[in-house]
Amino acid sequence: SYFSNEYKNFYSIFLESKKKKINEYIKEENVVEKEIENFNESINLLFEKIKQNDGKKFLVVGYVQGGKTDFTIGFNSKLIDHYKNKKNIFIHLTSSNTKLFDQNHQRFETFFNNKKIDKSRTLLMKKNRKIDEDFENVIEDNDNFILFFMKEKTAFKKINEIICVLKKHLNSNEFNIFIIDDEGDNASFNTKDNSSILQ
Repeated sequence: SYFSNEYKNFYSIFLESKKKKINEYIKEENVVEKEIENFNESINLLFEKIKQNDGKKFLVVGYVQGGKTDFTIGFNSKLIDHYKNKKNIFIHLTSSNTKLFDQNHQRFETFFNNKKIDKSRTLLMKKNRKIDEDFENVIEDNDNFILFFMKEKTAFKKINEIICVLKKHLNSNEFNIFIIDDEGDNASFNTKDNSSILQ
């Protein structure tokens, strides 16, 4: 079974919370189980590719309102469980729309506030002007960092500063960096009008 009776890991807690969420609008147990199986299969498929091809890029495509954010939360949870002997830095690039940015962060916050999760070593941080300084102050006290940046040019600079902080404190084999573009339909950091190109 993909559920852990003792809830020892992030991913099993994620699957249970996902099942509870689906149960709110689907009552047929066999349909719910199939949804969970499909979700689990998709996350595991990407997870295996990551393990087999360290440092590679991957594109995950889904329908609008198809569970993209849930998939990302589940995938983060899977990676945290697997790489528990390293520091894991998840950099999420989200929409430059403030409302969507806050909504995305809130979804993660809701999950990681689950009482069954030991979040004492996991920290969520939203982008601010001093995120690199804040990061340096907390790097020793946490194992997992989930950082959120709006998809804009200044994000590159801050991400580079964070990588510099990591290299200052850790050897390269002591940490992983996962950069997740959570708004692939906003394909570029270039915010200029492209209507002439589209024509």
